[in-house]
Amino acid sequence: MAHVKDLLSVVQKYWELYIGIDDLLAPVIIELNSEYYTSSDSETDTQLKGRQQTQAFAAVEAVMRHLISRNLKKPSSGIGGFLVSKFFVKKNRILEAAAAHLCNINPDHQVLEVGFGPGLGLKEVFNKVSKGSGTVHGIDISQKSFSLANKNLKQEIGTGKIKLHLASVTDIPYDSCTFDSIFHCNCYYFWPNMDDAVTELHRVIKPDKSMVATLSLPRMKMVQKHGFMQYGNIDPERYMTSLEKNGFYDVVMKTIPFEDKEIDAIIAKARK
Repeated sequence: MAHVKDLLSVVQKYWELYIGIDDLLAPVIIELNSEYYTSSDSETDTQLKGRQQTQAFAAVEAVMRHLISRNLKKPSSGIGGFLVSKFFVKKNRILEAAAAHLCNINPDHQVLEVGFGPGLGLKEVFNKVSKGSGTVHGIDISQKSFSLANKNLKQEIGTGKIKLHLASVTDIPYDSCTFDSIFHCNCYYFWPNMDDAVTELHRVIKPDKSMVATLSLPRMKMVQKHGFMQYGNIDPERYMTSLEKNGFYDVVMKTIPFEDKEIDAIIAKARK
């Protein structure tokens, strides 16, 4: 039984060290600790041990779901950020490439990516503007993503054709009507105020230019089903309604073949 109790202790210590006990896990830890050695008259030692193991692993599962959910919204250092970058972000490469393709970028365009992560989409766009006067810009709220993209794209940033900012989608540090296109991948789910975000995006895009969002809706539904979207809302209708309400037109969601996959894309144009 000691090894199960030790597991609970590790979970609690890890939680306190990296997150801080909060409303999600505190009741679980208290309940598990108070009931750990308590058994009913009808419960055998084997049954007690089995229940203890189940409770311990339920606590671990709660921690991991919280960590992954939090890091999907805003990647950070630690095991949560590692897991997200290892198992989720790498799957975004095709979404990033598809978004850059759908933006119809020419070498002289000014392009913005919202939530650039490790820089996969920025690299795609850089390759399209490298021989022209265009520039690719990125904003992200995560210091981890900002540092990682700067590291991954050190050479490209050195050319002056990639510019990154640690900034929120509700407070974009650019003048109005700056961008020929804007794109984001697996991002709108986490915007706390959808209308404020869309209004700000509408401000910085040029008239009649396109904004593209790419995602894999079936995959995101699976992520949600397994409890990893505690801090996000994947509903595309919510996003599309906000686009139509806040200055965009020709708002459409479609599934397109790209490379060897099917990609979901939401595309809209700015009315000014």
